[in-house]
Amino acid sequence: MTSTTGIHGQTTIATWPQTQWPRMQRALAGQVALVRSAMAAAHAYEYARTDAARRQVMADFIGSVR
Repeated sequence: MTSTTGIHGQTTIATWPQTQWPRMQRALAGQVALVRSAMAAAHAYEYARTDAARRQVMADFIGSVR
């Protein structure tokens, strides 16, 4: 946002034109979807990593008992 001086000397705030709001909302929705997707991928990776480590610990334990 930028502040401008109107023709009568009053200060006005320049905002997005109303026609730009739907485009901006779609862009923000796209960014939110991207972040959610990245977070889901990170959680899935972390779960797979810890699950693999858990399985390896169990395999080592079973191997040591035999």
